[in-house]
Amino acid sequence: MIKLKKSELKIGSPLKWHIFDEEGHLLFKPGAIIASERQIESLLTRGAFRNQDPKRNTLAEAPEPKSNKFVDSTSIKVASSLLNLTPFDIIHNIFHRLRLLFESIDQNPVKITQQTAAIARILIQLHNRDKEVVIGAVRQMHEYDYTLCHPVHTTILSILISKHLKYGFNRQLRLACAALTQNVSMNALQELLQEQKERPFEEQQTAIDCHPEASATMLKYCGVTDKKWLNIIKQHHERPDGEGYPQGLKQDEILQESMIIGLADRYAAMLSGRVHRKGMPTEEVIETLGHARGTECDQHMVNILIGALGVYPPGSFVKLRNNETAIVTRRTRNPKRPVVSSYVDPFGEPYNKPIIRDLNHKAIDIAYHTTPDLTIPVDLNIIWGFKKG
Repeated sequence: MIKLKKSELKIGSPLKWHIFDEEGHLLFKPGAIIASERQIESLLTRGAFRNQDPKRNTLAEAPEPKSNKFVDSTSIKVASSLLNLTPFDIIHNIFHRLRLLFESIDQNPVKITQQTAAIARILIQLHNRDKEVVIGAVRQMHEYDYTLCHPVHTTILSILISKHLKYGFNRQLRLACAALTQNVSMNALQELLQEQKERPFEEQQTAIDCHPEASATMLKYCGVTDKKWLNIIKQHHERPDGEGYPQGLKQDEILQESMIIGLADRYAAMLSGRVHRKGMPTEEVIETLGHARGTECDQHMVNILIGALGVYPPGSFVKLRNNETAIVTRRTRNPKRPVVSSYVDPFGEPYNKPIIRDLNHKAIDIAYHTTPDLTIPVDLNIIWGFKKG
C-alpha cells in the first residue's frame, strides 16, 4: 500500500483508486469525488492509502467523447425477453440492471450513457403500459438497497409528473436518466446513512451538500456529454425560495426538470424507512408537501403530483369497513372508491387467495390508511392479478 500525497487528491476530480485507511478499511471507490479542502485534510489526517500496483483496482481512463449530443433514442436496445414478463418482474429486472450499472462505473465507465438510457426507456415504456403498477411499486418495492430503490422510485414519480406536463419522449428520457443518476457520487455514503442512527457527521454533511455537482462531475468523467442532463443533476436540490443548494437559485433560475426530480426525490425519501424512523404514511406525506408548496417545492408541480397520485395511491395499505386489510391496486373515477385486493381477513388471518374488490361497485368503504403486518408475505403479482395464488 502507498500513502497518498496531498497532490494526488484534487477537489472535483474522480479518484482513480480504491482508497483505504491505515487499518485497511475501504474509504472510497474509484470514481468518487473529493468535494472540499476540508475533506482532503480529514483524509490525510486519518491516513489514506492506495494499492501499490497501478493496474489493480483502478478506474479506467474515459476516452474523449465523439459528440456532444444526447443519446440517440433509436439506438437504445431493450431486451425482447422483457416483453413476456409481468410489470413487477420487469421492475425487479430494472433493479438488477441498475446495480450492474453502478458497479460498472469502476470498470467500464464509457457505457454509462447507453446503459442508463436503456433503463430509463424501460421505465417510460412500463409507465405507458401500466401506470397503476409503477405507482404501486413506489410504495411496495423496498426490498433492495436504498441506493437502488430510491433512484428508481424517484424516476417513476418524475415520469408521472412529466406526463402531465406533456413532455415528449426525448425530454422524458433525459429527465429519467438524470433521476436515475442524481446521487451516483454518494452511493456508498447513502448505504452508510441508511443504517446510521445518528445525524450525518460534519464530513458526511459536506459530501451531501456537494453531491449534486460531484455527481455531475463524475458522470462527465464517465462519458456523459449532454450538458442538460448534467445541469439537471446540479440543480435538483435548488428550491423556489432560494434556500436550496449548492447555488441558492430561485424560481425561474431553476430548470423545470430539476424541480420535478427535487419533488419526486422528496416524496420517495419520505416514503422510505430508515433505521431511526419508519416510512411516513401517505396522508402525512401529502400534508408535508402541502406545507412545502411555493417554498421548498414548486407549487404547480406539487399540485400535479398530489392530483396524479390521488387520495389512495396504488400500493397503499388500507383497512376496509368490514375490517379486511387490503392493498389499493387501481384507481377508478371515484377517488375514494378504488379497486383493492383484500389479503387479510377481518380476524387478521391471511386469505388463501386475495379477493379483488372494486369498491366503486360494492357497498364497502375504506376506513383508513393502515400499517401492514410485515409477518404476512405479499406477492405483488398475485395481489395485482398477474399470477394465480
